[in-house]
Amino acid sequence: MEAMLQEQVEKLTSYEKMQKAVRHEYNSINNQMGVLIKNGKYHSAHYQKLAGKKATYRTILDLFTFYGLEHTVEEISK
Repeated sequence: MEAMLQEQVEKLTSYEKMQKAVRHEYNSINNQMGVLIKNGKYHSAHYQKLAGKKATYRTILDLFTFYGLEHTVEEISK
């Protein structure tokens, strides 16, 4: 029983790390896109690649929300 509880704690810890990493990457992509927009590079291939990645990460965050596992938008922006 103790081993099963430890395994569940480890899985939850791993999940929380993954969720934090997804939020961090989403914010990083968003910031990079903002810099490109400021520099007038919103038609570049790099910007388009980031837009695709942002959409992917947004979908993942939306799934977290759908299943009641995501934080608020304000918390994501931290």
